[in-house]
Amino acid sequence: MSSLITFHHAVSRSPEMRLKAPLTMTLSDRECVVVTGPNGSGKSLLAHLLSGGATVHPDMVTRSEGLRVRFQHFRDAWGDASPAYYQQRWNKWDDETIFPLVDDCLTRSGWSERHEDLCRTLRLDHLRGKTLNLLSSGELRRMQLFRVLIDTPHILIIDNPYIGLDAEARDALTTLLGQLAEQMTLVLLIAREDEIPPCATRVIVMAEGAVAADMPMAAWQDVRAQETVAQTCGPKDNEGDETPAVSSSADGDEVVAMEHLTLAYDGHKLLDNLDWRIGRGEHWALLGRNGSGKSTILSLICADNPQAYATPLRLFGRRRGSGESIWDIKRRIGYVSPELYNTYRKNLRAIDIVASGLHDTVGLFRKATAQETVQCERWMERFGVTGLSQKDYLTLSSGQQRLMLLIRAFVKEPELLILDEPFHGLDNAHRRRARHIIDEYMAASPQRTLIMVTHYLDELPACIDHYKRL
Repeated sequence: MSSLITFHHAVSRSPEMRLKAPLTMTLSDRECVVVTGPNGSGKSLLAHLLSGGATVHPDMVTRSEGLRVRFQHFRDAWGDASPAYYQQRWNKWDDETIFPLVDDCLTRSGWSERHEDLCRTLRLDHLRGKTLNLLSSGELRRMQLFRVLIDTPHILIIDNPYIGLDAEARDALTTLLGQLAEQMTLVLLIAREDEIPPCATRVIVMAEGAVAADMPMAAWQDVRAQETVAQTCGPKDNEGDETPAVSSSADGDEVVAMEHLTLAYDGHKLLDNLDWRIGRGEHWALLGRNGSGKSTILSLICADNPQAYATPLRLFGRRRGSGESIWDIKRRIGYVSPELYNTYRKNLRAIDIVASGLHDTVGLFRKATAQETVQCERWMERFGVTGLSQKDYLTLSSGQQRLMLLIRAFVKEPELLILDEPFHGLDNAHRRRARHIIDEYMAASPQRTLIMVTHYLDELPACIDHYKRL
């Protein structure tokens, strides 16, 4: 295989973009490289070096002539601009925003048989009459993949390629990645080791801001097999630390009630005759394919969607529009979602991001009291990230940022916890810890209610006792 790019003891010119050790490595034509490691280990820093986002002295890098490198980092917005506020997709009539049609975005660079094949592979055909604001996070990711793949780069770097995709879409993407690996060089940043695709030929393991290992896929599989045997013979993760059983619907109180609820935008029916009742103390998994309406339902419950006033919806025993404010609702709910992650671009200290959850704001508009600061520190310690509390949020890795927003959902200790794909981008250790914390939190009070959305059944905590599939 011919070399595409080689780094010779390369160091980024920007101190904040530097790995802890100079980089010496080569990327060759048509190899599929997986970069893995814990959150904050340096995966994104390595990707920025490979893509040219972190510049180095010309003597430190050799590139083939005309090399095209693309770095796809998924966000829940189209283009480079973030929405002004995370409810914007549900409040499209409150401003002058004009959302383009999916079809317009797909055909912007012309149309050919290759476009048609790629559109079919990514399951975009049925979306072509929709506006972008009506797409789910998983559907939007497939759109973003279309945009980057149609340019046919020599090196394509994808940060967490499977994030937000349902099982069928993940299978389709695995097939697509296998096809792409025969045409270009792939670099895949992957937090979940079980998502490493069969086409991978090489694994780079990052640790503490440096390359800890770089080996062929077969060698990495041997190492993982030995580690699995050692873990099987050793103590179990939660041995002697059982989560108490949680009673279902402890006092029978109603938290959410939807009766024959139908919702449509621009002629597209998003929800059709939906019935769902959630009692206090129940712990629900909300499941369904990309685009099935999960985020729409949560937008109604969280008081972000103005159409809630025109629907048969009751929250905490009250019909929407009966005199309560959205803040009366939000103060009882802790919430995290991919859309919140997309919108939250405030360069505050990590502890201030967590503290904003006490007041349900995107940003901290009043200084946290001493008592509130202690409360935030206690939750950060519980999640094992006290060392990040004083760091600027935008300097954290994407996985660490998502973890701060997850802690933000817990910090006011809400009676209703809504977790919309909360483990996006989290490594194995943080997912295990978060699941355990969710179980502990729910077990601590029979009054607490949970709604959790995920495309991975193994992410569901043990306390889940009800399922709703759309």
